[in-house]
Amino acid sequence: MVPQILPGQRIDASLEAFLDVYGNHFRYARQQIKDVHLTGTANGKPLDLTMDFPRSGLDGLADAMKKGKS
Repeated sequence: MVPQILPGQRIDASLEAFLDVYGNHFRYARQQIKDVHLTGTANGKPLDLTMDFPRSGLDGLADAMKKGKS
């Protein structure tokens, strides 16, 4: 990847570049994303961000369909 991401920059990478909690490469076609966890440092202080996906699978699809009807 990259040693640092400066303010205002972004990094694009395929999901298969990342590892799951067991150390295996993430296989998008076989696995669901439940959260995204980012750790690092910002201004010399530890940074720990987590983005949760509240509902996945058929529940998430049902939510999306409900939004389309309103």
